[in-house]
Amino acid sequence: MNSHIAAVEALLASLPGDVAYGDATGHTPPYVLLWSSAGNAGLEASVTGESGMSDLLGVTWVHATPRNALALAALGRPLLDGVKPTVTGRSVLLTLESSEPVRVDRDVTLTTTNTHPAYIVDRFRLVSVPA
Repeated sequence: MNSHIAAVEALLASLPGDVAYGDATGHTPPYVLLWSSAGNAGLEASVTGESGMSDLLGVTWVHATPRNALALAALGRPLLDGVKPTVTGRSVLLTLESSEPVRVDRDVTLTTTNTHPAYIVDRFRLVSVPA
């Protein structure tokens, strides 16, 4: 799964801010947080086959305000949805499967503005089969 995450990070490199995986400690908005399981072999076995993998990749778009979070997601989604990330020896496809409404994280306060960041959570289906 590490090579798949690295390929997705590369796809998002043109966005403003950082791209983090699993933990965004120390990052300030804007940033994108990726998260996943270790990959589910056998999930959707009829599609992927024995050596395939299908999993949901979480993508959290984080910015200083709800409208900015919407704008960041609007920039980032086309970089991922329907895209085939390059992973050596694999054929990979990402498709947007679900999206949650924009939310404000009241547990975090931005020190420069004394406001709370906003975020949107998307889930992308990642299907990977041998090339």
